[in-house]
Amino acid sequence: EKLRRRLEELLRLPGNQVCADCGTRGPRWASIIPVDGSRKNGRGIFICITCSGLHRNLGVHLSFVRSVNLDSWEPAQVKCMERWGNARANLYYEANAPPRAKPNGCHDVRALERYIRDKYDHQRFLPPAGNLPPPETAEAWQAAATAADDAAQPSPTTSARRARTTSRGSAGRPPEAVPEPSAAAPVQAPA
Repeated sequence: EKLRRRLEELLRLPGNQVCADCGTRGPRWASIIPVDGSRKNGRGIFICITCSGLHRNLGVHLSFVRSVNLDSWEPAQVKCMERWGNARANLYYEANAPPRAKPNGCHDVRALERYIRDKYDHQRFLPPAGNLPPPETAEAWQAAATAADDAAQPSPTTSARRARTTSRGSAGRPPEAVPEPSAAAPVQAPA
């Protein structure tokens, strides 16, 4: 019961409120990605039910899947979730992902499966030299994710200033649209 409460607390953190792989809200599953064949020092993420099935297809040597509610948890597994979480794991596994590589939702399961396989099995998006984000607590990484999400949301003042700037145009050309910042902007590590 105590371990499940710790998992529920982690799920309330902003970065863990959406699936690490597709962004679906309210994940209730988790994956521990083993490091050097061991789950004790694995990298824990929260995922949706669709992504949990795709992770199971990777095999337990790449992704050990558990239900937050239905499965029993060991203290070491919960520690993995606390040490990592979605924000920190995505800083690592998506460091060099091309723009728009990450599927938005579970609508195209084949694209999602390719993405998950590229992300965890082939490790195509890792940072140069495989540098890990520093081993800070999940809360610090979640705070960084929240700050990045807040920065990606334009304030009314910023939107009004952007609208004035772009409505002028130049040299008789029609004004160009300025794209809004992406909610999927890369998350900066906390200082």
